Amino acid sequence: MIKILILLTFHGFTMSIDAEKMYGITDMESCKKYLPEVEKEYRYLEIIGATCIIGDINEKAQKT
Repeated sequence: MIKILILLTFHGFTMSIDAEKMYGITDMESCKKYLPEVEKEYRYLEIIGATCIIGDINEKAQKT
């Protein structure tokens, strides 16, 4: 199922979050505006960055 996802990048791993289920985000513009708040929530894990994408959280990521 295609959804808006937030990818959080840390040292050594990346975590995918369903933006709608976690934060009620339903569109890409809202996702991008909310990213600074998401980064603040994960700052204790030394987050490198966060980005919004459209994808399927159940599918394995493919190299592009």
